[in-house]
Amino acid sequence: MKENKTAEAVACYEKVLQMVKLDKGESSMECVSIYRDLAAAERARGAHDISTQLLTEAHSIVLTNAASGKEEGQITLALAEAYASTGRTEDHHLAEKYYKHSLQCYQTALGAEHATSLSVLDDYSRFLILAKNYSAASRLLHESLPAKLSTFGDFSVEVEETYHLFGGIELAEGHQKAAYKMFKKCLGIQTFLYGSQHKKTRATQETVKLLSKSPEVAAVKEKTGADHLKQRPVFCAVVPKHSI
Repeated sequence: MKENKTAEAVACYEKVLQMVKLDKGESSMECVSIYRDLAAAERARGAHDISTQLLTEAHSIVLTNAASGKEEGQITLALAEAYASTGRTEDHHLAEKYYKHSLQCYQTALGAEHATSLSVLDDYSRFLILAKNYSAASRLLHESLPAKLSTFGDFSVEVEETYHLFGGIELAEGHQKAAYKMFKKCLGIQTFLYGSQHKKTRATQETVKLLSKSPEVAAVKEKTGADHLKQRPVFCAVVPKHSI
């Protein structure tokens, strides 16, 4: 059933594309969105090569028409996602190239602190994390955090997701203490946004609980507790003289 619907969608988009080409011309910007939809339908049925070819044609139209940076950002982001979805090692560098270019287009057109630019940056970061390029992903996220705090606020979904990504990176690199710290920050925001019983909050609670039992984190907590006891005044200093 799903395959039939996808095939019908492809046939429909192909028909619309031909009509627009005849009416507006093959290099019309009105073709671009149809190419994007057609490429998505082809990708849905596993035709990755056809999908990337269609998006490449759309990209050429955008460049020919000297479209805005935002429009170029949209089509290069679609190309990045298409190449990333193939799962082929040889397409990895093309996906990264288009993610990077898309981010640059959006930042130039809208500004680095714009919500769309920050969203594309997160998409690029997730791609880098999946590719195990943790240092590059961490650098991007660190650079974007001040802008996210300024644009969305301290207790926002965007900041919460950033701390969650930080935690995942630190955990993947074996830095349990740093991961614990990031997931704790994420948990505080999730509790504020969703409440303590939400599935996202509870999942992070479980992660924090597991990390708290790791030797690296437990040792820090034990040391912190010991330091706190040292700073407390002696018993006789807190008991009034008249009660002795």
